Amino acid sequence: ISGPGTFAGNGNLQSAFSGSHVEVTIKGGNAITYSNFEMIIGPPAASHYGTETFHGVVTEQRPMDADRPDSRSDDQQTPHR
Repeated sequence: ISGPGTFAGNGNLQSAFSGSHVEVTIKGGNAITYSNFEMIIGPPAASHYGTETFHGVVTEQRPMDADRPDSRSDDQQTPHR
């Protein structure tokens, strides 16, 4: 997966690095389909995050919309306990 991305500068989108090239490679094997990933960040965000490859572990596979908030209105939300 590759293309332009936006990275927050110190957690602040107002100082974001937009248009930075990002390349993500997801690797796996015959026992676990998706197990590891590598991410390379290009300029201008590389000036903040560095040019080294980030390595990580995929811990679960979820549908693309799993992180979207529930579409119900606030008064219909299940209360947190």
